[in-house]
Amino acid sequence: MPRGIGQLSSLERLSRFVVAKDNTVCSGLGELQGLNNLRGELMIVNLGYVKNRKSEFMAPNLKVKQHLQSLALEWNKDGDDSEGANDVENDEMELEALRPHQNLKKLSLEFYRGVKFPSWISSLTNLMFIRFCSCKSIKRLPPFDQLLSLKSLYISGLTNLEYIDSDGGSSSFFPSLTRLFLFHCPNLKGWLTCLRNDGTADLPRFPCLSILDIDNCPNLTSMPLLPSLEKLHFSGGGGKQLEHIIKMIISASQSSSSSSSSSSSSSSFPIFQFKDLMIQKVEDLNFCQSCCLTHFSAKSDYS
Repeated sequence: MPRGIGQLSSLERLSRFVVAKDNTVCSGLGELQGLNNLRGELMIVNLGYVKNRKSEFMAPNLKVKQHLQSLALEWNKDGDDSEGANDVENDEMELEALRPHQNLKKLSLEFYRGVKFPSWISSLTNLMFIRFCSCKSIKRLPPFDQLLSLKSLYISGLTNLEYIDSDGGSSSFFPSLTRLFLFHCPNLKGWLTCLRNDGTADLPRFPCLSILDIDNCPNLTSMPLLPSLEKLHFSGGGGKQLEHIIKMIISASQSSSSSSSSSSSSSSFPIFQFKDLMIQKVEDLNFCQSCCLTHFSAKSDYS
């Protein structure tokens, strides 16, 4: 970015801010400090090139930019930064300093190398969309119990992610979430169960989730209850894994139906709201097509 852009204090649109490798010639993050009228979308890329990290990452003062609706933060792919390897502590400190305003509705993080996400994510109660991509050191996601407005969650390339936590006392995960995408997370095992006050376990529940897309998550076997699921797209896993997911859908449909009787079995209980099942690149697909057709209504598409 050219130097001096920070003097445009009335600027309302700046969709992309690129940090240069040599910021002695081009502008640094400090140029964003006075641009408090920015609105809409802001993407900041090449964060690994930032020098004088402690002061530079505080400079944008994103927490006062109340008109921003969408924020995308992108570090450098494959560790390409100004000083060689940017250590984990630096990445975590940097992201903590980039805390946005409470009004933010969309957040995207890419190539972040910290082992944990910042504390402020859970406090952004107006978030409706979250995208985490290629954050390869992350093992668990932050608690999202306060994000009551979150509708879409996109997780891709978190190769060390093992569990999605729920630290709250409720067994209802993401109460407004309607779309969940899990791509290329080879170590993801599932969701930790919640504990009731008496110490007993309860299955987590996604009450409004209607679209679930899973691609290349071969170790994912623990699924929450999905009583409202309408579309399931599954690719790059095993037949047993897929069978388990479908059983969880059936179980959720049974438990949430007021008309189901105690004698109803999972082998004959239909999923009335289910409309679309797409299966691709699945190994050892042992359960037969007729089994799927038994559980899905006549309106369902199976391919």
